[in-house]
Amino acid sequence: MCEEVTPALKNVSTKSLWKAGDGPVSSIFAKLISKLESSTGLKAEHIFIKVVATCCSFAAVYVTFSWILKKMDPTYEEKKKAQIQAKVMLKRLGIDEHALNEYEVAVAANLVDPRCFDISWEQIGGLDNVKKELKQTVIFPLKNFTLLDNSKLMKPPRGVLLYGPPGCGKTMIAKATAKASGANFLFVELSSMLDKWYGESQKRVAAIFNLAHKIQPTIIFIDEIDSLLRTRNTQDHEATSMMKTQFMNYWDGLLTDSKSQVIIIGATNNRQALDQAILRRMPCQLYVGNPSTDQRYHILEIILSDEVLGPDVDLSVIAQITDGFSGSDLHEVCRLAASVRISEYIDTTSADNKEGSEPSSPILLLPMSSCSSAQPETGAPTDKGCDSNKPDKLENLRGISQTDLCTGVDKVQSNISKLFC
Repeated sequence: MCEEVTPALKNVSTKSLWKAGDGPVSSIFAKLISKLESSTGLKAEHIFIKVVATCCSFAAVYVTFSWILKKMDPTYEEKKKAQIQAKVMLKRLGIDEHALNEYEVAVAANLVDPRCFDISWEQIGGLDNVKKELKQTVIFPLKNFTLLDNSKLMKPPRGVLLYGPPGCGKTMIAKATAKASGANFLFVELSSMLDKWYGESQKRVAAIFNLAHKIQPTIIFIDEIDSLLRTRNTQDHEATSMMKTQFMNYWDGLLTDSKSQVIIIGATNNRQALDQAILRRMPCQLYVGNPSTDQRYHILEIILSDEVLGPDVDLSVIAQITDGFSGSDLHEVCRLAASVRISEYIDTTSADNKEGSEPSSPILLLPMSSCSSAQPETGAPTDKGCDSNKPDKLENLRGISQTDLCTGVDKVQSNISKLFC
């Protein structure tokens, strides 16, 4: 390669190639080139070509090894998808992604637009005291932050803890709070904070809070917070202990901005497992327990508001016999009651098909579709204007009866009993 020098470089002398002026820098380069020429026996243009070739070789090796390391990372594809998702969400929220570093962009994949939540306070049955407390201590201060800027006592708390039995609506309350306050919603998972490389978890913790402050007001929601910030002990891994300490420092530490509009909402079924320093940073602690009889009646009304009920349905009776049921249990009762009709239709249809006759129970279900007729061989609809992928609409579905609801109660009660056996 050194022998194949272009004529343009051959005509360039050593002094004219490196000399950029009469300053001290040009003289140093001239002396350096002279020493290299005397020690290697090569001309300046040959030395220049060797240096360029060496740099290109190192660059090629670096790019190759970087590509190999990326392909060896089992989470590379997930991280790439997360970055794409984060950019879409940042654009939807009107946030400039160029103002964020790579860790903050990765964390932004957990951003959720609260306007997309299909939830409101009216859809949460019972829990009137919890909803009232959140409206006063969290939603009102966030929406009127500038009006309360002169008061230190009226600012929203840095942390809110929702604790109680599972299935009582803690996650729904967090979503409704974010939607009502208009704050950005950042959902933090344990997997999004842990990393196999030492020191990366601390960087992700810093990215969570830096991102939350840049897009504030922000609600950071941590579901099952006890799995992430449980009581510290000597058996904790060093990386886990450092992550918890840094999380608390960014949350409420020496350099925390007193005017910050970042609130952490945690939900847990095991409050006793949380570290005492975490509980101190969550002054607003609200118990979300199993609903009372009146609250169960309200929850049943909400769940069955869009369903067709039979004339014999008495929700007050169902509310009384479901003592100890959570909101999730009541939803399962209604789902099971609604599925009883489908089970009856399937059994009736199967019996009629065995006899080779048409279904004899049009009282239950009557398919309503202009595309129901199809060719025997291909199954294609005779009407080309119809969408064959569109499911048939169901009409004349009988209403949910009291017996259906009682059947659902028995099944759920049986499942609950098995948990304690």
